[in-house]
Amino acid sequence: MHPLEKHIDSFLEEADVLSNSKKTYKRNLAVFFTWAEQKQVPAYMVHKDLVAYKEWLRTRAIAANTSANYLSSVKALFQWLAQKGIHQNIAVHLKTFRGSRSGKQKDALNLSDVHALFESIAQDTLEGKRDFALLNLLVRAGLRSIESTRLCWGDMQRQGDTQVLWVHGKGRSQKDEWVVLTEEAMGPLHEWRQAFASANVSPALTPVKASKLKPPQITAGTPIFCSLSNRNYGCPMTTRSVRRIVKKYLRDIDLDSPRLSCHSLRHTAITLALQGGAPIRAVQKMARHKSVTTTEIYAHDLERLENPAEEYVERALELTSRVSPKKAS
Repeated sequence: MHPLEKHIDSFLEEADVLSNSKKTYKRNLAVFFTWAEQKQVPAYMVHKDLVAYKEWLRTRAIAANTSANYLSSVKALFQWLAQKGIHQNIAVHLKTFRGSRSGKQKDALNLSDVHALFESIAQDTLEGKRDFALLNLLVRAGLRSIESTRLCWGDMQRQGDTQVLWVHGKGRSQKDEWVVLTEEAMGPLHEWRQAFASANVSPALTPVKASKLKPPQITAGTPIFCSLSNRNYGCPMTTRSVRRIVKKYLRDIDLDSPRLSCHSLRHTAITLALQGGAPIRAVQKMARHKSVTTTEIYAHDLERLENPAEEYVERALELTSRVSPKKAS
């Protein structure tokens, strides 16, 4: 165990971040100190030790954003160590990794892919009704996977004449943002709820044996998307389960690419909203981006695709070939 590792618990206890962020810090720092121990880094580190760690991360072929996350945890630790007078902040000038220039690590689906995805989900089972309601909502409201796992039936409320869904967003401590539920988004949700509520009298709709099935008590606090497995029946789905389900249906329609995942459905919602003519500020609200600059990335990418400079190159070359004199034979 590296001598500085003993300070992790105190650092996490005082860190002014959410519990999920503390878990991320702990996980990332465990990687750092495992490396430090293997490399026999001295108890009092110097800047070049962190540079060596950064280079080690680079050799591991880890995504730039993930590597940057590892380094930010180390930087936060050494900032705290310096505040406590335990160790000099040797990470203050440590440059992090640069992420994707587009800001997006996943691609969006086109309209034909979306329709094929929806059509691939058989809705004659309880699982199928749940999965369709889930994927349909991800596409139509642009939710993140973690946001979908936090949803409860009581989060569906009315704002005037509009049905909205309150969302516990990424990095938030409570459900303080909402998305609008269109009729097309609500319909599958109501069908899923009705099927789940009657599952105790319709055992054919569920993989759980009727003898083990308890009559569901749907309240405001009941998770909208729950597990249907024997072990966790009725419990909130995990983000891993949501991502696995989405990936499964993408593979079913031959969309098996590392750039297509559950998060692609969020990108799809944002892209379709912009393509449909939604004001960029309205799209920002739907996506719950902190800065409109993030939303503008999508708009710039669309403009790049719809009016590519490469086509102007082709036109220029074609025009040149027409007016260029032919060589004498």
